[in-house]
Amino acid sequence: MQTTGNLGLKKPDGTDIVDIADLNGNMDVLDAAVKNVQDHAVDTVKHITAAERTAWNAKASTAAATTSAAGLMAAADKAKLDGVAAGANKYVHPNHTGDVTSTGDGVTAIAPGVIVNADINAAAAIDASKIGTGVVSNAEFGYLDGVTAGIQGQLNGKAPLATTPQQTTADITYYVRTDGNDGNNGLANTAGGAFRSIGKAISMIPQKVNHAVVVNIVAGTYAEEVVLKGFGGGGTLGINASGIVNVTRLSMQENTIQVTITGITATTTTANAIELISNVWTWLQNCNVTASAGSYYGVMVYGGGAVISGGMYSNKTTSIWARSGANVFVVGVSGSGSGYGYLATEGAKIGGSVGTMSATAAINSTQTGGIISFGDGVVNPWGDNTSTSRSYVQAAHNASQTISSSVRTKINYGQEDKDQREEYDGIGRFTVKQSGLYHVDASLLLNANGTFETRLYYYVNGQAGRTLCFDQVGSPGAFIFLGGSKTVPLNAGDYLEIYIEQKKGVDITTLADPTICALNIDRIG
Repeated sequence: MQTTGNLGLKKPDGTDIVDIADLNGNMDVLDAAVKNVQDHAVDTVKHITAAERTAWNAKASTAAATTSAAGLMAAADKAKLDGVAAGANKYVHPNHTGDVTSTGDGVTAIAPGVIVNADINAAAAIDASKIGTGVVSNAEFGYLDGVTAGIQGQLNGKAPLATTPQQTTADITYYVRTDGNDGNNGLANTAGGAFRSIGKAISMIPQKVNHAVVVNIVAGTYAEEVVLKGFGGGGTLGINASGIVNVTRLSMQENTIQVTITGITATTTTANAIELISNVWTWLQNCNVTASAGSYYGVMVYGGGAVISGGMYSNKTTSIWARSGANVFVVGVSGSGSGYGYLATEGAKIGGSVGTMSATAAINSTQTGGIISFGDGVVNPWGDNTSTSRSYVQAAHNASQTISSSVRTKINYGQEDKDQREEYDGIGRFTVKQSGLYHVDASLLLNANGTFETRLYYYVNGQAGRTLCFDQVGSPGAFIFLGGSKTVPLNAGDYLEIYIEQKKGVDITTLADPTICALNIDRIG
């Protein structure tokens, strides 16, 4: 049996037996095919026109576009296109000719010989002929690099002009606390408002102060050196402690305004605790310097003027030293344990009142034209104001001594009648507190059982000085009076004693007669 070429309908041959099932199958196939044709004829969407077919065939392929064939846009190309600003176009860098040239990649070059040595700072030591040739040495480049770094360092060290004015415009009060922060503005006495360091507060003060500027420091220890330098103007500057405030040291230099430091304690043991150098007027009020530092000074005032009131200055080589023409007024200060209480040198002056200062060598000492004058002022050339403030000792020999032959023996003047500066030990030693010229007068009355010959000497620091009385000869049963005087230059800390020598003969005894046997020492210059 044969079938049709398209739908496969069965075609019985002449000899085939016709089967009703084959006929029914052919009818079902025809029915489905006819139905499809009917449905297709009704659905107009499935049909295109010739024009539409032509347009469709002209469309690009689904492949990515190339420079020679249309196609779809790649994602990367789309992102690049979206990144181009509106109105942008292709820019061609200009290429200058002559001394300065620019290449397409933006590099600008200077032709050799355009810059000459005269154009360069001589300190740089750069040969201009090397510029543009690529042969600048490492040393020459290092100079340029160093200049850049140096300038940057200087800029970094300056307060920003935008936040730190160069002169005050109103009164200012800053606060410093141990729980503050240098990132704060310093204008409130709270942890969130105050500075952490004193140095930060000072750095915020303009160099020209035309108003009252105060830095209030809350009690605590601040491990820093407080430096005030170069402040001027018509105002005042105060650093005030609230409670016990410890700093490492204080340094005030070249300030032309009134600077007041109140209640600060300087604790250093490796430097001068407080230095006032060439300031017009500085007031130390109730400050303290007590840490032991025997090689350094409590306060050193180098030139300028200063007032030191109250406070304690102890345990230094000198508590308060004025030098180089400084003018220092002290009142109400105390201290102990220093070699000298007050020292004036190089034409400097210290005046006021001595307070309760004590010292191991001398309370006052002057050198190289310095002057110390406490009380009502100087009325004599040796730097005190009245005779009652000068060294003067009056003592008497009130106990008999035996003087052995050929032995130098110290004479005891055990009756102390006068000691204006507490320089006499009550037995026979006078220890000088202030350098100068001293008049020494000593006398004795002797008795012996035989012939004798004696001399009277003064000793300084245990060493024989000059003779006060020469070779007095006595006979048995006679009384001999020995007496003599000398002007003796003595330095602060020196001590002086009286000795007698029985050169030959028998032992002798001194007579205890305070009306005749006496020692008198007074400063005369």
